[in-house]
Amino acid sequence: MLDVPSYNLKDINVFNFRNHEWNEERIIETVSSMLACRIQYGLRVKAISIKNKEDKDLSEIKRTKSKILDIELTYTNDDGTEDINISYDIPWLINNHFYVGGNWKVCIFQLFDKPVIKRKNLIKIRTNIQSIMLEQKTSTRRKYNYQISLFGKKFPFARLVISFLGVDGTRERFNLNEDNEYTGGTISPQLDELTKDVQKILNDQTIDFYHLRKHQSLAL
Repeated sequence: MLDVPSYNLKDINVFNFRNHEWNEERIIETVSSMLACRIQYGLRVKAISIKNKEDKDLSEIKRTKSKILDIELTYTNDDGTEDINISYDIPWLINNHFYVGGNWKVCIFQLFDKPVIKRKNLIKIRTNIQSIMLEQKTSTRRKYNYQISLFGKKFPFARLVISFLGVDGTRERFNLNEDNEYTGGTISPQLDELTKDVQKILNDQTIDFYHLRKHQSLAL
């Protein structure tokens, strides 16, 4: 048989790594590490085990191939000691598939973005609730230097800054006088661009800053 080195797979590869991830020893090890914080709460782990679940004669739609994860804990406080037993049904891997509710489920390997992504002209913050993207505009026709995407809307980042700090707080933070003129020292080009955005908005006579901050505070 022809041996092509570049086609040789490692012992743990894309076809079998789920079996190495989802086995009794690995699961018990992971659960143990998750419970490492237990000591400060008066908990002590007595045993962690996985046992087979008795198959029941159920209709196909209710059948699930699973095992039982048992966790035995001891809780100690000033009143004494109490034993706590917790059991979980966990779907079990069969030929790289799960069998849940009468259906074979494929294990999907999913990639997740990092919570903070920084690129040349962009910073993106991802959370389970909301994603926020701050972008530095570089086109010659730009109205503002920095734009933020939040709650499905795009608007100048300087507006968010003013809404959060208030007019007086913004002037203090960016070294602006009552006429919104810069009175500080030398600053970086990026901060200079943001300061100009702030000045442009503060000088906009059409903006009601009281209602702008009230609306933004409710949104945040």
